[in-house]
Amino acid sequence: MPLAMRKYNDNDNDDNNDLEMTPIMITPSEDNESHLYLDDSEIELQRIAKKYKQKHNDRHSKCIYNLAVVGTGVLLFSISIFSMIHVASKENGGFGWGKNSKGYENYANIKDKVPMHSAFQRTRSKYLPAYQATMHQYVHVQTQAEFIAYVPTKNDGNPDKVFGISFRTKPTSDNGVAHILEHSVLNGSTNYPSKDPFLQLLKGSLNTYLNAMTYNDRTVYPVASRNVKDFHNLSSVYLDAVFKPRCVTPEGDWVLQQEGWRYEIKPDTTTDADGTVTTNIEGEELIVQGVVYSEMKGVYSNPLSLLSRQTDRYLYPDNTYGFDSGGDPSNSNPNSGGITTLTQEQFVKFYKDHYHPTNSKLFVSGTVEDVKNTMDLVDGYLKEYDYDPVIREQSKIKYQSKKQAHHTYHSIPYAASSDEDGQHMLQVTWLLNDEKDIKKFTPMMDLALKTLDYLLIGTSSSPLYKRLIDSGMGSNIIGYGLSPGLLQQTFAVGMKNVKKMDIAVLENLIFQILRDVVADGFSSEEIEAALNSIEFQLREVQTGSDPAGISIFLKLLTKWNYDFDPEPAIDFEKPLKKLKDAIKSRGSKFFTSI
Repeated sequence: MPLAMRKYNDNDNDDNNDLEMTPIMITPSEDNESHLYLDDSEIELQRIAKKYKQKHNDRHSKCIYNLAVVGTGVLLFSISIFSMIHVASKENGGFGWGKNSKGYENYANIKDKVPMHSAFQRTRSKYLPAYQATMHQYVHVQTQAEFIAYVPTKNDGNPDKVFGISFRTKPTSDNGVAHILEHSVLNGSTNYPSKDPFLQLLKGSLNTYLNAMTYNDRTVYPVASRNVKDFHNLSSVYLDAVFKPRCVTPEGDWVLQQEGWRYEIKPDTTTDADGTVTTNIEGEELIVQGVVYSEMKGVYSNPLSLLSRQTDRYLYPDNTYGFDSGGDPSNSNPNSGGITTLTQEQFVKFYKDHYHPTNSKLFVSGTVEDVKNTMDLVDGYLKEYDYDPVIREQSKIKYQSKKQAHHTYHSIPYAASSDEDGQHMLQVTWLLNDEKDIKKFTPMMDLALKTLDYLLIGTSSSPLYKRLIDSGMGSNIIGYGLSPGLLQQTFAVGMKNVKKMDIAVLENLIFQILRDVVADGFSSEEIEAALNSIEFQLREVQTGSDPAGISIFLKLLTKWNYDFDPEPAIDFEKPLKKLKDAIKSRGSKFFTSI
């Protein structure tokens, strides 16, 4: 039974193509005034402290000279000078002295609050009031690996210590090598030769989070624990796994066969009444087995997953997103291979090309002492490598250009449960940005798109959602709207369980709804509700049971992975204010112009 889907490119200029999804034409410059460059603030604090001490000494001399006459005046003068210094330091963006401080003598303690390590060069630090935490950014001097330390002001309400390392892993085929490597590196390493240390950690550690994930263009290894020793052990196991795995050594070639794919002979046996087992050699069958192979067979048996995979293939014909980082078990595209085409040589080469410190992003969340200890641990592995600019350049994700002059239509088959009509699926997908849109896709633009997505499809009363459901042409919404988090964003919407005769009608309805939204706009109440919802999501640091640091790390990677400044991924205050100001100025027209 055919599965119908349409793909649209917002570079489509045909007047008959209904509605285009185009970026907001706003390019505000980024305001970096609130960045706290601690090198400058330290110098300023030293200057102020020195000045204060000098004044104190001068006043002390006057007291000796004429203590009885000017004692009271000196005391009052001292208090006023202290107050002036306190206010000046706060207004100038420095740390200043808080209401619980002990004055200038605590200057030495300020440095103690900024994690420092001889192997790392600090590039920037920023206090994030919405999170009550400070984010410090570093570069490992020898390898240029990037490192972020996230230090909450108070750890009593955020006791989880989090460590994570991410590698930019760019697939160039459907052989699933990135996904198979994610499984394989956790099958023993030089210092932890156990066959399955991951399973042992799950059973025996005090972890509050233990996982590994393969995205379209990155592979992430995060862990968390509330116990100091356990946290250090978890971090050590993961670092050893990614930098010294057994799977890429000659004696570890069995790992690819276990985690990736292998051939096995499925015997053809019969059991007699007396329990005798008879083997029919001629009936034996050669089959494929493997952890990832079996996992992806399940994924590809799901029609929605198949729809998503094929949409990416057509939407991104020229860049890495056109390939399945998870792996194609059926080798459905002969030109891009599949899981069963992956060799040990390709497996090892992909590891060497991507699992290098220069291509890594490291993150830790915890106390200053946790950060320093993690820096020591990390440097122990990184110092065995040197900076490799070739690896960093080769791993960069290239943009898919919006080059189509007209929308395209693709239909693919899938295994339906019956021949009954009404099992088709239709999804319309737009590619929203390419390299020409870098300046337009500001942090404010990201928030604007999220807000517009909520307005269109975020609730049961949203116009796009409600009118599609009310049409009765499908059983439920698919596509789920905006998909951020990668270099290029998409917007997709459609329905499942559609009758063949309704496919074209449903497609026209989607565009008609969008045209009506442009004409009618949104009410101020709808916009306010959407903004409130988005702001609530932004301010909720910890969602679900996962530690807050895990959420912070994964959010940072949505920008950091592409060598963009990671800070705007979590520091939303100024972009949100700009968005509110733009809405206040233009109202609903701000959104209908997108």
